[in-house]
Amino acid sequence: GSGKKVNKEMENMLFRWCAQQYHNKQKFDLENIKKMAKEFNKKSQMSYYPNFQASDTWNENFFKRYNFNLSNQSMLENYFSSRMETEGNIDLI
Repeated sequence: GSGKKVNKEMENMLFRWCAQQYHNKQKFDLENIKKMAKEFNKKSQMSYYPNFQASDTWNENFFKRYNFNLSNQSMLENYFSSRMETEGNIDLI
């Protein structure tokens, strides 16, 4: 099936935000992730989805796409050290 389109721009910002939070030893949970997903959706000019709800299904798929889950966050540090040096910190809301 065609399924819903994925806002890759937003998800990339969100994943970078997660990595930044982890690196800065800031706790975050599913609710924070959903809240930030909605914020980043609004910020992504190229691919804004007005009806985006950050549903549980979207969240599961986001975790799968990024090979990431809340019980194993250490991979975020690897991502942070490899990417953030070149891309820099993400502008937070």
